[in-house]
Amino acid sequence: MRNTLTLIGVGLSVLMCGCGIARVDLRYASTGAHQLVTTAAPQVKLVIQDAREKKVFFRTALGENDDAGRHGMLRLRRSLTGVLQDGFTEALQVAGYQVVPGSSAVLDVQIKRFLAIDRESNTNTMKSDIALDVSVVHAGAVLARKAVFEASTEKSGLFKAWQDEVPPILNESLSRAIEKAVWDPDILLAIERANGLSTTRDDILARLRTPPQLPTPAPPPAPVAVEASKPPVAAAETKPPVSASAADTPAPRRSGRSTSPFRAVRVRGLGPPEVCIRNQSGKTITIRLTGPQSETFDVGPHASVTRTLITGTYSYHASASGVIPSSGEETFNTDYRYTWTFMIVTYPSVPSVPPMRLP
Repeated sequence: MRNTLTLIGVGLSVLMCGCGIARVDLRYASTGAHQLVTTAAPQVKLVIQDAREKKVFFRTALGENDDAGRHGMLRLRRSLTGVLQDGFTEALQVAGYQVVPGSSAVLDVQIKRFLAIDRESNTNTMKSDIALDVSVVHAGAVLARKAVFEASTEKSGLFKAWQDEVPPILNESLSRAIEKAVWDPDILLAIERANGLSTTRDDILARLRTPPQLPTPAPPPAPVAVEASKPPVAAAETKPPVSASAADTPAPRRSGRSTSPFRAVRVRGLGPPEVCIRNQSGKTITIRLTGPQSETFDVGPHASVTRTLITGTYSYHASASGVIPSSGEETFNTDYRYTWTFMIVTYPSVPSVPPMRLP
């Protein structure tokens, strides 16, 4: 009787929404239990594969519900591989690792099982059951492999619609499973070894106990007078990142870097990184970016240009007529917006003072 009543509740909720199938959102959310592991920014290619025998994500006493909503009243709004792709990317970036499509170090994640189970034995409970096979591969060799299992049981609510009950338990278990894989010492060690780092397991364990500290950006040097014959200098705004908030947090910096001209702010759900060039000068500035994709574009006087890039490390070069160019390297990460503001700063020459003549 209870199952029938719950089913009626789901049907009423769906009909009130004006659609035949309720869409369910799944999303990784940091548990806050894990932090930065490295400041060396090792690179890794992320591959997510759906290795389930059946694409079922919800099972009830009345039958099974697949991802597309067949044989049930729920369906996933996004593909499960897409959900895990975003989740693992975000967790790796929090740990200090960079997800780069062209990296020779590959983190391979196979989804073996991903289920929410409602009252399978009429126990008035909702269960989650997730199984992932995670391995690090380099040059065709498997450097590390872990089987990750995550399960949870919660009390079901009477007359509560399934689309309200399923996401919380699956999202919580999904987040714990991702973090269990990403912060596994053997997985982290294998990624760093594949990047040519001479890391030991003791190094990883020490960093997991005491996270490394990101270098504090040095303040910009005070202006100095230059000779009038020298060209003006292209100065970039080097304000430190703003304080972190729930929606916007500063991007991790690469190890050994001095102050970056880019102001990086995390924007949850943004997707591929955005680079915004703001030109506050009266000259046209030419920007050249070279990396996973290449971009060359002009930014007119007092104008702004925004480009969406593939995640990865780029060389940048900015130039303008009669101005000393600026160049360097920057890593652009998923869900971050990078802003570089240009000003042309000219220092006046110091007039020469004629020698004093003695009477």
